[in-house]
Amino acid sequence: MRPTLLWSLLLLLGVFAAAAAAPPAPTVNGSWPTSCP
Repeated sequence: MRPTLLWSLLLLLGVFAAAAAAPPAPTVNGSWPTSCP
């Protein structure tokens, strides 16, 4: 059991949750909400 894999999964889950909760639109230019309309 490697902590790196766990951290990666947690980070990915956190990013997905933030991307789904923060911006009004889901994903426009990928997974990272860089541009705000």
